[in-house]
Amino acid sequence: MIAEYGSPTLFLTLSCAEYDSADIAQYLRKDFFNVVILQRGVVGKVEQYYVKKEYQMCGAPHYHILLWIENAPVVSIDRPEEVCFFIQDRITCHVPDSNTSPDLNFLVTKYQMHNYSKYCKRNIKVGKTYVSRCQFDFPRPVPDSICISDVENNLKSCNKIYYLKRNEKEVRVNDYNSLLLKLWCANMDLQYIAERSLSLTEYVTGYVTKAEKSHAQDLWDEVSSCDNIYSRLWTIGQKLLRTKEVGLYESSDLLLGESLYMKSVTVQYVNVYLPHKRSRKIKNYSYLTIMDRSSKDIFNLSIIEDFYSTRPSNMEDVSLYKFLANYKFDKIGENGENFDQSHSFQTIGN
Repeated sequence: MIAEYGSPTLFLTLSCAEYDSADIAQYLRKDFFNVVILQRGVVGKVEQYYVKKEYQMCGAPHYHILLWIENAPVVSIDRPEEVCFFIQDRITCHVPDSNTSPDLNFLVTKYQMHNYSKYCKRNIKVGKTYVSRCQFDFPRPVPDSICISDVENNLKSCNKIYYLKRNEKEVRVNDYNSLLLKLWCANMDLQYIAERSLSLTEYVTGYVTKAEKSHAQDLWDEVSSCDNIYSRLWTIGQKLLRTKEVGLYESSDLLLGESLYMKSVTVQYVNVYLPHKRSRKIKNYSYLTIMDRSSKDIFNLSIIEDFYSTRPSNMEDVSLYKFLANYKFDKIGENGENFDQSHSFQTIGN
C-alpha cells in the first residue's frame, strides 16, 4: 500500500478502557471506525486505511490504524505552513478548562495523561553513563508554537517529526483529537507521519505488522519439528518466556472468527514461479465429470497464462503489477479484447 499510495498521513492508536466498560460488547465497537472515521470523516476524507488489532499484556484489545487522507500535505514536499495548519486542525495536546469544558477535561486528565512505568523506561547511553528515558518521548518539549523538526536528524533520536504548542501542565498529555476522544471515551494517540523519505513510515509499518505473541499453532509447529524430548522442552521454555497468556477478549475474537486485520484494498496472490514450478487450480469436480475425457482443459483460468500473456498489443509495455492493479477482467476473448480498465493508473510513491 505504501508503494502504491505513498506515506500514510495519520497513525492512530485506540486503546480500551477495560475497567470502565460494562461488558465485552463495548470493546468490539465495530461501527466506530466505519461510521466515525470513514463515513463522517472526523480527521478528513479517508482514501485508504489499514487496521491492526492487538492485545495488551492485560488482555484488552487495542487498534493501530494507518490513514491516508485526501489532499493531505507532506513534509519536505509541501510548505511548512500547510503542514502546520493540517496538524493543528486535527491534533491537540491541550488540557481543557474544567469549568468551560468539564467533560473533555475529565477525559483528557483520566485517559490521555502518560504514566511512567517499567515498560516505557529505557536505559540509554549518553557519553560514558546510562540515563533512563521514556521510549514514548515523555515529557514532551514546551515550544511556544508548533514546530516541524528536521526529519533526517530528528528521527535518529525520536520518532516524531513535529511538536505541538504546549505548556508545562501538558508535557505528559498524549496527542489526541477532541471529537474522537469524546466519542471513544478511552485512551488514544494520534500522530501525523506524512514525510517524503518514508523513514518514519518504515518504523510505524514495522510496529503495526509485528506478530502476535500468543499464537499457539506456531509453538506447536516449532516444537513438533524438534528431534528429541530435550530440545522440545528447551523450545517450550524459550517460547513461554517470550509469549503471553490468551485473555478473555482475544479468546472471544478467536472463537468468533474476528479478523485481526482490516484494510481498504484487496490483496491478490499471483504465483510467479517459473512455469515448470507453477501450480494451478483444477476446475471443480462437477465440471470434470461431464467434460470430454480426451480434453486437457482441466485448469481454471490463470492470470499469467490466460490473461496477461494474451493481453492486447497496445498493452505490451504494461507490467504484470500495473496489469493487476489497474485492470479487471472476467473472461478472455479470441483476440484478448475483453479487458476493461477499472480506473486510471496510479503514480507509485510520492
